[in-house]
Amino acid sequence: MKTLNERQLQVHVPIAAWLLIATNGLNALVYLLTIALSLGAPAYLLAGALAFPTAMVLAAIPGLIAGLGLRAHKAWARFLGIVGVVVQMAGLAVAFLRDDLALPVLVVCAFVGIYTILVLMQNATANYLASPKQRLETAPRHA
Repeated sequence: MKTLNERQLQVHVPIAAWLLIATNGLNALVYLLTIALSLGAPAYLLAGALAFPTAMVLAAIPGLIAGLGLRAHKAWARFLGIVGVVVQMAGLAVAFLRDDLALPVLVVCAFVGIYTILVLMQNATANYLASPKQRLETAPRHA
């Protein structure tokens, strides 16, 4: 695995953070809508109808917190991000097996998860997150 340097991490860590926020946020939103639509079900079906969507919303919370923590340059967010991706991937695999999720969506989410884990598993990521937050250098502006 190619290791990323400090300058590359200035690009990839924020991307991983936004991907965590976006994928877990969409996941939570979809399952919250599923819960809202299931509330009209008969009482004897309601517990079964709400169990999996509630678990998926709860599984999205660590990823959302990790994404926000990575955006804020917090060192603890690295570990939570890895845990969040693993929990999200397990939940999405179960959703696929339940026929709640299409294969292309699972594949895209798997690529996003693999990318996020590869970025967060870098040894330099711990050093990058431990250092003060820096702005990405840009080319000088011409008048």
